[in-house]
Parts: sequence; structure tokens; C-alpha cells
Amino acid sequence: MEDFLDGVKFVSAVVGSLLLATLIVIGIGVTPSLIGYDRTYSDGARIGIITRYSETGFFWKTWEGEMVLSGLKRGGKGSETANLWRFSVRDPDAAKKVLAAFENGEPVKLRYIQVWLRCFKVGSTDYDVQSVEKME
Repeated sequence: MEDFLDGVKFVSAVVGSLLLATLIVIGIGVTPSLIGYDRTYSDGARIGIITRYSETGFFWKTWEGEMVLSGLKRGGKGSETANLWRFSVRDPDAAKKVLAAFENGEPVKLRYIQVWLRCFKVGSTDYDVQSVEKME
């Protein structure tokens, strides 16, 4: 009988430990959303030509792109490279406008917010495009 009680105590200790570990993991995942989901660090606009644009993600689909900005930036050993800016688009209306500008090769102004804290990572960059304006 004592062996049975020892077995029950062992099983209840394991189940209790697993339950506690699960609650800790859930707490860690939920804490950022309690602090503030999608906390904005900055906002602004950038003008350039979109050179790469694709839809990515398994569960939460986003559009990811790359824009060539004016000017060059210094690379290693005195070389200069194109000034590229990577961004994400979650808004379907903005995604359609960015796609049209990408397909036409038109310069556009992208207004964005920079997010510094997210509960769940959606998009591969911290820059979320909010609106798109064609440049004349």
C-alpha cells in the first residue's frame, strides 16, 4: 500500500511541476501584451523605389519589402552600397498599393511606425507601413 501512495505522490508532484511550468510559460508570453501590444517607438516616412516585395508567414501573413532610398552608404573597406530599407506591411489596403508601386517601378512615400515591443512577432522587421503615397 505504501508503494502505491509513493507512486501517487510522485505522479502528483510531476503533474504539479508541469502545471507550474506551463503557467510560467504562459505568463511570460502574456506579459508584453499587458504592458502594451505593438508599442510604437517612432513614426516617419521614407521615399524610394521598392525593389523586393513578397508575402511571408505561416499563420499570420504579412508582406515584406525592401526599398532603395536615395544616396549611398559606406560598406566595408571603402566601398559604397545602395541605401536599402526593409519594411513590413500588415494592412491589406496598404499592401495592395505597395504591390502596385512595386510592379510599376514608381517612387513612393511610405509612412510607417517603428514598433519596439510586440507580444507575438508578426513581420520580420520593426517597421510597419501604415500608408502609401505616389510621388510625382
